Amino acid sequence: MISAHRGNFPELSQNILQSRGESEEQVKKTFARIAVTGAAVAATLVATATPALADSDITLNSNRGYMTYKDSVDVFQICDMNPDGHGVHGLLTKTGTGNVMHIDDGGDENCDKQGYNVDSAQYRMSFFWDGGGPVQYSRYFSE
Repeated sequence: MISAHRGNFPELSQNILQSRGESEEQVKKTFARIAVTGAAVAATLVATATPALADSDITLNSNRGYMTYKDSVDVFQICDMNPDGHGVHGLLTKTGTGNVMHIDDGGDENCDKQGYNVDSAQYRMSFFWDGGGPVQYSRYFSE
């Protein structure tokens, strides 16, 4: 069925052009405009989707507290949720450089915050309780 239509395509397209009163040149210009518009729309979608993908918060939780990274403002927050005489600590590690930030909380009612400008390098957060236990690690991330 498709091969039968393939053979008739030049006649069919010529009939469509004649019935619409358009020249072949007008149709080519219309298709060119549609292609340019489609390319512009695709480029816009890619450009607007990329920042949205990069903008994501990360939280490490435990029964002792939590550490959060707010990507939109490049702020790290850490909270000790247990008044047990111990605190919680967080590290930000930059691949190839090592630890670039230390933040801790414990002994007061408020959480602690610290800003750090995350760039295009790869980073990872680690969170731990100073009373012992496992260290939690985030996925690697960048700006």
